[in-house]
Amino acid sequence: MDGEDLISVVIATHNMGKYLTYAIQSVLDQTYQNWELIIVDDGSTDGTKDHVLPYLNDPRIRYIVQPHLGQAKAKNRGIEESRGKYIAFLDADDKWVKIKLEKQLPLLKSSTQIGVVYSDVFYIDAEGTIILQETSKTYRQGKVTKYLFKENFVNFNTVLVKRECFSDLGLFDESLVMSIDRDLWLRFSTKYDFAYLDEKLSYYRIWPGQLSRNYELRVQSISQILTKFQKNYPDLLDENTIKEAWAHLYVSRGWLARKLEMNRKKAIKYYCLAIKFYPRYSLIWKEILKLMLPVSLPTLNKFR
Repeated sequence: MDGEDLISVVIATHNMGKYLTYAIQSVLDQTYQNWELIIVDDGSTDGTKDHVLPYLNDPRIRYIVQPHLGQAKAKNRGIEESRGKYIAFLDADDKWVKIKLEKQLPLLKSSTQIGVVYSDVFYIDAEGTIILQETSKTYRQGKVTKYLFKENFVNFNTVLVKRECFSDLGLFDESLVMSIDRDLWLRFSTKYDFAYLDEKLSYYRIWPGQLSRNYELRVQSISQILTKFQKNYPDLLDENTIKEAWAHLYVSRGWLARKLEMNRKKAIKYYCLAIKFYPRYSLIWKEILKLMLPVSLPTLNKFR
């Protein structure tokens, strides 16, 4: 558990005991074995400790318990306790493909300019069954700031990050409740390139209790992120990129209102906000036209 290529894996968990063992086992099963695992229990009350104890005989695994302080503080605690040159994150209800670390590390090491490597995911249900093979995401690499400002296409559980990114640009913003990863990637993108490895290397679980289903809170968090980034980097983005990003936020919220909440009135409200920011954004008008079509439930929330 040493050497210059040590990878620190951070799992922050809150009441995810029923899934956590799958996440831990997927780290143990990695073909690349020079890792340490830091599990930060953020005030769980579901017996999480009982699920972790059988794994603590492995000296590479550390278990840290703290009061419930939120996901950003829990993840930051994991980073601060880590020792590796590279850092990876895994949510407690998700898991990795066995070759995840082995495949990504050489790409991350191939260039001093690359700070983050990420990949695609399999989507699974609460029982672990794959439910979706393809998505409509467009994955970007290289200089990605303008694209990340519009939407988050970086799958959190697939990233492998150089420690220097955190040293240079900071940890997770603890004032944010949601979308903390998008804020972090935006900051990292101002100095480092992103590399995309076109393979599905993680399993992302979709289940009813996810925090990501709190749509209004997500809009508030993303608004906070966009506003802060514009303030801190006023000359980095052109006016059209900024307008399109805000329009995309509201048209995406409208999409959720139409498809998941089946609330046409709310959808129209958000589409109107999108028009206010950037009426030339074609996606707005495509979504407005879809208001006239029958509503069918999708298998995946594409709002990021």
